[in-house]
Amino acid sequence: MDMKSGSLTIALGATEYKRYPKDEKPTKDNTTIGVSWEHGIYLGSTLSTTNFKACKREYGTPEKIEDIYDYRAKLKQKFYFYQDMSKDDDVPKKLQNDFLHQMYEDFGTIEEDCFYDRLEDGKYDEGFKERQVKEEKSR
Repeated sequence: MDMKSGSLTIALGATEYKRYPKDEKPTKDNTTIGVSWEHGIYLGSTLSTTNFKACKREYGTPEKIEDIYDYRAKLKQKFYFYQDMSKDDDVPKKLQNDFLHQMYEDFGTIEEDCFYDRLEDGKYDEGFKERQVKEEKSR
């Protein structure tokens, strides 16, 4: 993420490197840290226009959700991702608000206790059932 502009890049085969002048001892002042990657996609700074599902389909690893417990674990992961991004001071305020909005859209709440109550009551399980039907049709 470019911290100044908020632009994001999805990168495959990413590695970090450090460069400093030859024959000098590396110090904070003379070292440049960079990132290189084999393949990447520039997403820009407007997350709401990014089709993450398409990116994941093309570049991600297939998701294995065997049962309702795997599905609920995935929902928890998604909830905490939104929550973390919405509170990260390195993320621009507009993006923080976008994450909160998406959290509310997906879960009907931004409150962790409410999310857990709904999760345990099976309020989000319909998505798992729809997923099973979709998988059966594709076979």
